[in-house]
Amino acid sequence: MKRQKILRWSAALAALAVLLSLGAVACGSSEGEQVVAPAQERVAQKRPAEGAECRSAGNQGPLAERRDALREKREALQEKKGVVLERQKALLENLRDDMSEEDQAAYDELMATIGEQKSALEEARQELADTLKELKALAAKYLDMGDEAGEQTAEE
Repeated sequence: MKRQKILRWSAALAALAVLLSLGAVACGSSEGEQVVAPAQERVAQKRPAEGAECRSAGNQGPLAERRDALREKREALQEKKGVVLERQKALLENLRDDMSEEDQAAYDELMATIGEQKSALEEARQELADTLKELKALAAKYLDMGDEAGEQTAEE
């Protein structure tokens, strides 16, 4: 069952790779020179319509524009996050100044605990990422082996 799923995904990925490579070859041109590959001979006759040419570095197209817009939004959100964190920090410091000494000590203890928990969480995230990489490498080893075994049984 797993092997069938792997074979289906492999076939789908192979078809996608062929489709993308044909598209890249069909639209590929550098400085006005037409690049002709053997698979492009029939495609070369069907040139894109006027104004539907492939995008060059200066004219990147809608996907690049969307990527740039998302990058700008991400940067704006990071700036807003920084402002919010600064406000929160200032508010907590002002609140701490208004507290009694006992409450200030409890506040400081809680803030220290939060810092320790954040660092422990970051370490755990890193350990999880490392473990997932190891698992992926191990699984890839056996998935590659499964493909070789499948080829051997097909030859027999």
